Amino acid sequence: MASTGTVAGDTPTLLEPLQKCFEEARGALEKEMAQDPAPEVSCEQITSTTKWLRSIVQAMNAHNDGFSRLGLSTLSGDELHRNQALARETSRQLTLLFADKSSQFTTTSQHQVMKFDMGSQSREIKANLSDFSRFLEHFSKAKWLGELVAPEFVEQKQLTVKLLANLQHPEKPKLQVNQPQRSRCGYCRQWKNNASSFCDSCSRCSHGYNTSDVYPHRCPSGCSTAMSKEAILYQGMQSGESSLEKLQGLAQMAEALAKVCRKDASAREVASKELAKKMKLLKDFAEAVNEVPKVLRQFLLIRAGSIGDISELKAWVSKEEADRVHKTLEEFRDEVNEEKVMRRLNMKRAASEGSWSCISKGSSKEEKKKKNKAMAEEEFDIFG
Repeated sequence: MASTGTVAGDTPTLLEPLQKCFEEARGALEKEMAQDPAPEVSCEQITSTTKWLRSIVQAMNAHNDGFSRLGLSTLSGDELHRNQALARETSRQLTLLFADKSSQFTTTSQHQVMKFDMGSQSREIKANLSDFSRFLEHFSKAKWLGELVAPEFVEQKQLTVKLLANLQHPEKPKLQVNQPQRSRCGYCRQWKNNASSFCDSCSRCSHGYNTSDVYPHRCPSGCSTAMSKEAILYQGMQSGESSLEKLQGLAQMAEALAKVCRKDASAREVASKELAKKMKLLKDFAEAVNEVPKVLRQFLLIRAGSIGDISELKAWVSKEEADRVHKTLEEFRDEVNEEKVMRRLNMKRAASEGSWSCISKGSSKEEKKKKNKAMAEEEFDIFG
C-alpha cells in the first residue's frame, strides 16, 4: 500500500488514543464530581449556616449560665428575680413530669458525633442527620425557643435543613452522553445540528429565512441561531474541500481543543481546591451540629416553666438529663437567696462606711468603738 506522505493519511487510528483519553477524562471528571457530598450547597452557605448554629448555641449557653452559681454575680436584680421565679416554676413542672407515667423518657442518645466524608455518607451518618433534622424542625418554633426566634431565624433554619437534606441525599452528577441529534437541511441537504434552527451550511431555517435577512438571529416563527458547544468551538474551521484545506481546518480544531483543554484543566484545579475548602467547612459544620442537641435540650428543660405543656419533651430527653437540670435549679434557688442576702449586706455596709467617712482621722477612740459596734449590729440584723 502506497504511502501518502502524511501522518493523517497513513495512520487511520491516529485519533483513537485521543478518543480514549477523552472518554477517560470524562469518566474521571464524573467520579470527581461525585466526591462533593453537598453539590447543591455553596461554601458561603455552609459558612453562614455554621456561624448561625454557633450563635444559637452561644445564646442558649448564655441563658443556661444564668441558672448556675458562676452566672449569679453577672445578673442584675431584676434578672435574678426573674430567673428565680422561672426556676421555681420549672422545678414544679419537672416534678409533675417525673410523676406522669403515661409516657417514658427517651433512652436513646441523640448526641451523635458526625464526621462527613467525600461522596455519599454512611447509613449511620444519614440516620443521625435525619434525627437532627427532625429535632431541629420540631423545636425551632417560638413556643420552645422564645426570644431566640429572630426574623432571620426562619431563613437560616431553612438553609440548614437544605444542607442536611443535601448531605443525606446528594444529587448524583451525570455527564451528557448522548450525541446531539442531526438532520438534513431542507434546502441544501447538508447535515445540520438540531440544536440550531438554522443550517450551518446555507444559513437557512426550515421556513426559508436566512440569517442575513431582516431577521438575522430569529425567524418570525421562532427559529433561532442557537448552536451546540462543539459547533461554536469549531465554527468556521472546516472550510474547503481539498485535503490541504481539511488538514488546515483540522489543525485549527486541534489548537482550539488544546486551548479548551488547558482552560478546563485550570477549572478542575480550582474545583479541587474548592472541594478541599468545602470539606474543611463541613468539618466545622459537623462540630457545630454536634454542640446543638445537648445544649438545646438543657435550654428547653430550664425553660419548661415558661412553655406550658412539656410532655412532648419526654420523647427527646433522657431522665438523667431532666434529673440534672432539676437538681441544678433546686441548687440555684438556694444560691439566689444567699446572693440576695450578700447583696443587701454589701449595700448596707457600703452605706454604713459612707456615713462614717466624714469622721476625721483625729476622732477619739470612743467614737471609733461606736462605729464598729454599729456595723456589728447591722450585720447581726441582716443574718438574724
